[in-house]
Amino acid sequence: MTVQNESTTQTTHGATLTDAQLPTVAAYLAKNFTNDPPKADAPSGDKDRLAQGQKILETACTTCHDLGPVQRRNDDKAAWEGIVYGMVGNGADVKDAEIPVLVDYLVSAYGPPKDAPAPPAAPAAPAGRGGRGGRGQ
Repeated sequence: MTVQNESTTQTTHGATLTDAQLPTVAAYLAKNFTNDPPKADAPSGDKDRLAQGQKILETACTTCHDLGPVQRRNDDKAAWEGIVYGMVGNGADVKDAEIPVLVDYLVSAYGPPKDAPAPPAAPAAPAGRGGRGGRGQ
């Protein structure tokens, strides 16, 4: 970063921040884009499992790509499972027993924000007589 004056800081990509905004942006980036194991308040067994998941991510997944594609996501468990199984199908070296550990880590570290509203429920099928066109065919 280069300092333009005492109250404004500019990054190498042109973002301009006041000194008052800098701590907020830094806290956001640290919370959402670090590779530290999440949930420091988790029970010891959970922390160990999350650390295992992080290790799997950092070894098996980074043989083909960096963490950028992972860090840009905030998917739920079903979506991460689909991605992991797809990567295993493409040759990722993740054993069957490691998949749930990796998925749990991904959800914990790169899942939906905790304060995000739940997705809307799918609309119920309309009541009717069934069949095509509701004519009972």
